[in-house]
Amino acid sequence: CAPGVACAAWGGPSEGPRPVSMALFQTKGGGKTSRTKTKVKSRKKEKQRETVEEEEKERFWSVILHNDEIHTFEYVNKTLCKVVQHLTRKRAHEVSLIVHKYGKCTVSNNTKKRAQEMSLQLMNAGLTVSIMPSDRNEGGPGDPGGKGSGAAGGGEDDD
Repeated sequence: CAPGVACAAWGGPSEGPRPVSMALFQTKGGGKTSRTKTKVKSRKKEKQRETVEEEEKERFWSVILHNDEIHTFEYVNKTLCKVVQHLTRKRAHEVSLIVHKYGKCTVSNNTKKRAQEMSLQLMNAGLTVSIMPSDRNEGGPGDPGGKGSGAAGGGEDDD
């Protein structure tokens, strides 16, 4: 830059207002530049978006309840309603009947992490459960399997 001429790159002497590009680098308390704060915020938002996208792309897992010939229908129904919160008492009873008749039933389709948590809670309650990758990857978290698949049905009552 020539002497006496404003130089944005070096912050040389200037007469009059600073160039617009210099305004981006002015500090705001704490010594961090506003540009840096903006970059940090955008990186955080980007990571959040990536996490959401990964969860959406993640394969769903089925939580399967197995017949154990030990627990009463009432106990199984109460436990299912407590752990699998999207199941109504009516649906929980239907699941119990299917398990009793066929030996197993899909209780829920969820992300692997949520399926593991649900499975662990049901096991801690004394029920026999397993998880496996779901064939129904079009459903969302908490979406139970469809009818005819030995699953717990949808979220609406069929009265």
